[in-house]
Amino acid sequence: MSTIIRVDKLKSESEIEKIFRIGKTGISSDKKLRINYYLLNSKDQARVKYTVAISSKNGSSVWRNRVKRLIREAIRVEIEIIKELISAEKLTLSIIFSTGALNQSNYKQIIMSDIKPAVAELFQTLCNVIKKQNQK
Repeated sequence: MSTIIRVDKLKSESEIEKIFRIGKTGISSDKKLRINYYLLNSKDQARVKYTVAISSKNGSSVWRNRVKRLIREAIRVEIEIIKELISAEKLTLSIIFSTGALNQSNYKQIIMSDIKPAVAELFQTLCNVIKKQNQK
C-alpha cells in the first residue's frame, strides 16, 4: 500500500529565504530553468512543496503568467517519480523553480515543448540527489 504524498505550494517567505540561503541549486542543460531545493527529513509525513518565481525583468505579466502555468503543468505531469522516492524515506522536499536564460526577448511565443524537457531533466537531477542521500 502506497502512502499519499502531499504536494503543496510553498508560501512562507521565511521558508523561501531558507531555501535560497542553505539550499542547493540545479540548472537544466539548456539553461532555461533553474531550481533551488532543500531536502529535509520529516517526522510525520512525506511532502513536496514548490513555487514558481519569475522576475518581472524576464517579460510582460502576460508572458510571465503563461510561463508559470506551463511550468506548473510540467511539474504536475513529472512529479510522480519524485513522490515515489520521497515516500520511502519520509522526506520533505522544498523547491523553487525560476527562469535562467528563458525570457521574453529570447522566446516570444513559449509552448510546453520549450519547458517540459527542462523540468523533466531537473526532476531527474533531484531523483539522483535523493537516491544518493538514501544510500548514506
